[in-house]
Amino acid sequence: MSRLIAWLLILIGLAIAGVGLALVLSEINAMYAHVLDDAMATPTVDEQDRSRRILLRVGLAALGLPPLLLGTVLSHRARIRRRHARRRA
Repeated sequence: MSRLIAWLLILIGLAIAGVGLALVLSEINAMYAHVLDDAMATPTVDEQDRSRRILLRVGLAALGLPPLLLGTVLSHRARIRRRHARRRA
C-alpha cells in the first residue's frame, strides 16, 4: 500500500513539475519566436509582465517538487523495509 501511495505522489509531482516547465518553455519560445520574426519591432508584451509570468510558472513547477520528493522517500523506505523483511524470513 505504501508503494502505491509513493508512486502516486511521484507521478503527481512529476505531472505538476512537467506542466510548469512546459509552460515556462512555451513562454520562452514565444519570446524568442517574436525576436526571430522581427528583431527591430517593439515587443507586443511588456518584458516585466513576461518575466512575472515566467516566474509564476516556475513557481508552479516548484510546487511539484514536494510530492515528488516525498514519494521518492516513501518508495525508498518501502524498498528498505521489504529487504529487511526478506532477511528476517
